[in-house]
Amino acid sequence: MKDEGDGGFELTIKIALNQRNELTNDNLVDVAGTIERSLSPQGYIQITLVVSRVNIVQHQVVTELEMKQSELWKIKSQKFKNVDKTIEDVLYKKARPTIALVLPTGSIALSDFDTAKRAASSHFDFREYRVTFSKGMELATMLKQIDAINFTAIALVRGGGSGLEALDDLNVLEAVTNLKTPFISAIGHEDEKIFIKRIADKTVISPTDLGNYFREVIERVDKYLNDSLAHAREQVRKEFQAQIDKQTKQNQDLNKQLTELKKSYDEGQKIHKKQIEDANKLNTELQKKVAAITKTSEDGQKLMKKQLKDANKQNTDLQKKLGEQTNSINKNNAALAKMNETITKLTTENTETNKKLTNANSEISELKRQLAESGGISKGVFFTVLLIAIVIIVILLASR
Repeated sequence: MKDEGDGGFELTIKIALNQRNELTNDNLVDVAGTIERSLSPQGYIQITLVVSRVNIVQHQVVTELEMKQSELWKIKSQKFKNVDKTIEDVLYKKARPTIALVLPTGSIALSDFDTAKRAASSHFDFREYRVTFSKGMELATMLKQIDAINFTAIALVRGGGSGLEALDDLNVLEAVTNLKTPFISAIGHEDEKIFIKRIADKTVISPTDLGNYFREVIERVDKYLNDSLAHAREQVRKEFQAQIDKQTKQNQDLNKQLTELKKSYDEGQKIHKKQIEDANKLNTELQKKVAAITKTSEDGQKLMKKQLKDANKQNTDLQKKLGEQTNSINKNNAALAKMNETITKLTTENTETNKKLTNANSEISELKRQLAESGGISKGVFFTVLLIAIVIIVILLASR
């Protein structure tokens, strides 16, 4: 069950099947029962009417017009627009909402509304359209034409009195239901009930309240912007202070780090200075060693030069002696060759002498034989012959 007003209140009804079968569309019924409440899974309290009795008060109580209005309300209920948010969003952007004011032709001046409208003109742009409200088709056509212009909102404005029922013309209601532009109803007074108010996106009691509504929207937006500005300033101040605190802490941390770095740097400088001193000392020692090695190398080179000079001299002397020895050897070889030649010659002569001695011995033996055959010879003759043989031998030996 749904509330017919703008509250949108709904009530769940639990009814037995046999009682449900007694219900027929468009009948006016009287129900009785008990109210139960329970906690829904979504966390809110759910109210339920448990029906115990159903009485049909009147059959077919809903007229054809009411059924059509009900259908239009169902359609509209799916696409209600938030007029407040639409207008406020424009004002938040420092823009001017455009409002189409649809007024009845020849209506009397609405002083209170005009006064509020002039005040709201500082932030709103209003444009008036005049049409005969009693002519439903003409009013519906006007609303459709205005809807195509793309206003921020359309307001239907009329004071109270007779003739308001003409606004519930089905042509007008269908046009309002299908509007793309948010629709505001500022018709009659609070106690005047007409259906067009139910399908309006926003309903105000009277034209005067419409002017007050525009003023209140401006004040609400200005307050919000001022509060937002103050809040933003406070937020900026807090953020700035937070940044300052953060920067201060960072500076303190950096100073601490710089102090530690300076300490480390000083220690590093000391170590570096000592390393440089040690390196210089080591370099000096190395230079001394290099100088000593260089001197030793020079002495060694001098000694090697002297030794090379002595070796060259010794080599020269050895070559000279070798040459002399070679010459001596050559001379000795020549002398040996000459001696060999002489020995060969003597050997030849000796051979000849030996041959001659052999012949002499043969002659002597022959002489001895002859002497023996002659009966011997005197000693004088023997010695004479012997002497001759010796002389011959000596001569032969001397001739070698």
